[in-house]
Amino acid sequence: MATSIQVNKKSVEEMLTSGAKREFVIPEYQRPYAWSTDEINTLWEDLVNFANQKSEKTYFLGAIVFYENENGEQEIIDGQQRLTSLFLMLRAIYSKLESMKKDKQVIGLQTQLGKTIWETDPITQEPNKKKVLIGSLVLNESSNETLKSILISGKSDSSEKDNYSNNFNTFCQLIDGYAKEEPFQFYELIVHILKDAILLPIEADTQDTALTIFSTLNDRGMPLNDADIFKAKIYNSLSADLRAPFISMWQDVSERSEAAGINIQALFAYYAFTLRAEDNDKDTSRPALRKYFGRNNWEKLRQSRTMSDIEREMDIWETINTRNIAECPTWYKNNEVQQLLDILTSYPNEYWKYTINTYLLIKGNDKPEFTKEFVVFLKKFISVLVSGYLIKPTVNAVKQPIMNLNASIFSNSLNFSGFKSSLEEAIENVIEPPAKLIPMLLKIIAYDDSKQRTLLPFRLDVEHILPRKWQTTSLYGYSFDQVQPYIEHLGNKVPFEKRLNIQAGNKYFEQKKGRYSVSKVEIVKQLSQYQGSEWGISNITERDDKLKKMLKMKLSFWNKGL
Repeated sequence: MATSIQVNKKSVEEMLTSGAKREFVIPEYQRPYAWSTDEINTLWEDLVNFANQKSEKTYFLGAIVFYENENGEQEIIDGQQRLTSLFLMLRAIYSKLESMKKDKQVIGLQTQLGKTIWETDPITQEPNKKKVLIGSLVLNESSNETLKSILISGKSDSSEKDNYSNNFNTFCQLIDGYAKEEPFQFYELIVHILKDAILLPIEADTQDTALTIFSTLNDRGMPLNDADIFKAKIYNSLSADLRAPFISMWQDVSERSEAAGINIQALFAYYAFTLRAEDNDKDTSRPALRKYFGRNNWEKLRQSRTMSDIEREMDIWETINTRNIAECPTWYKNNEVQQLLDILTSYPNEYWKYTINTYLLIKGNDKPEFTKEFVVFLKKFISVLVSGYLIKPTVNAVKQPIMNLNASIFSNSLNFSGFKSSLEEAIENVIEPPAKLIPMLLKIIAYDDSKQRTLLPFRLDVEHILPRKWQTTSLYGYSFDQVQPYIEHLGNKVPFEKRLNIQAGNKYFEQKKGRYSVSKVEIVKQLSQYQGSEWGISNITERDDKLKKMLKMKLSFWNKGL
């Protein structure tokens, strides 16, 4: 279906008075009003300078993106900060006029201003000050009623610290000062603001179109994301007694997700894959998140279990991302689980996350039997992922197998049949593997050492034992052409702490041993105990052969559930 938009520039007066027929509303999913007094001072100074210089006929204030919602309101997608500030400014001007001696000019300006703030009687032009033309529904914003109160009364408690109150008080001070210093220009300034300050209203046919326009136009700040929309949809579906607990729950998940390095939108993205698996949806195409959840009047979001599932997801990814074992699910207290999940975090794309999320959300529990099952599952999962990527290192190659496996989690037997890679074929590529897979392979190698009981450090680099850059004297008698083909071999690489790797640099092997000795990676520490002072082609090929045999045996055992 074709989308449509209407764009017609309007004066401040024309734009705001349109709220009498279709009220302006700041929807639930918008972020709170955030302009500070700095923005207010800048807006006021710009308008005063524009009115004084008289060389320009109009002053452009910016765009307002909106659409008409199901209630016949103008739902603001972009421009709420600017629009709200204009209402506060005009109310402050109106308040100033109320304190002045009533003459024809004052009365005339009050009449014009009244139409931009309130509904007015069509015959008498008297404003109904209880019916303001803008309202805010922003969730968890305690000062929403403050905006309405200010626009109705023209008063704000100076002790209040919310942005509505601060900015209204600032406008009052600026307007009062200007009226005293420039009494003859004050009336003209009001007319310039109403008639010559221009807005560009962009009216979209739907919310989706409006959000798309907003994302295209807005290259500043943080645009609205799908999670903002989802929050509002869930909130609106709840009964009054459940709304406060929901807001508290959402805030808790928001704070935890930020600390864990994962945003709420990602949790909903993972959740969509779980819900699709539950519906046996194996299609590899990936519908837009808002489009998926918006189906059937947001049916998936309005399920009573949604937020409890999102909370459980938060538990899962907070645990995996932070490795916090103080308050973690029982399954993560297992050392093998910790290591296997750490290995998975280095897989070259995110598709592994959709399977782990679904598996733990559906099957996860605190029973010891589950932990044992999870270890077996993780080993087989890693084995097929690694084997597949060694043969075909693309994200497309893993999409269908992942979708099939996810759907099978809801049945009694897990379906790994989509991963058709041959370990025999895959292992032939392990000496010079795809670059993106190397961190994952190095973690498997590191954890194979029985002394590596603790998790590997967070920040790891791929260390080339024989460096990629060297002086001729560090080639140990080899020529550049002889050494070059072996530099990127797996046998020449280890996982090494980023800080120590920077310190080690491109030094000779003998010189780097000192840095290796303080590493928390056991296989690196063991290199520091190597008796020779050189590391060359023979060392690399010997280690290549050793690692190839080890990986073949380990991945084979893991694939068989051993």
